[in-house]
Amino acid sequence: MERKRQDVSAAGVGVPRIAGMAAAGFAVAMGLGRFSFTPILPLMIGQAGLSSDAGALLATANYLGYLVGPVLALIFPRLVSSWVLHRWSLVLVVVSLLGMSFTIDELIRLGLRFLAGAASALLFVVIASSAAMKTSPLPQTLSAMRVTHS
Repeated sequence: MERKRQDVSAAGVGVPRIAGMAAAGFAVAMGLGRFSFTPILPLMIGQAGLSSDAGALLATANYLGYLVGPVLALIFPRLVSSWVLHRWSLVLVVVSLLGMSFTIDELIRLGLRFLAGAASALLFVVIASSAAMKTSPLPQTLSAMRVTHS
């Protein structure tokens, strides 16, 4: 007899709800953490007195954060299953974006963009892994291996 895939995770949360929560997390991680900066950069250059060089440095700091976030998840795989990290990364993405409007110091802005990139990339990994593990019909160990090594 073929085993049917369950539509409910071990915690009793349905797959559609997990998908909705993942989509909301991705909206914050990618929408705010990554793509909100791009359209405001020309305004920062034109109206806030930011130079093109400083804008390029901010973008570079953000991309460096995108690199560091997943590397941290590879080095410390327990980060991927940390709900504390998940929640703090969501907060960090929002706070780093807000912080950009409260300072003109270039070093602080570089740090904020780096943190936003790292938190955004970590969120991407954490959310994808969590959703896959909660909805997979495979045992948790096999599901984690599939997500981590695919």
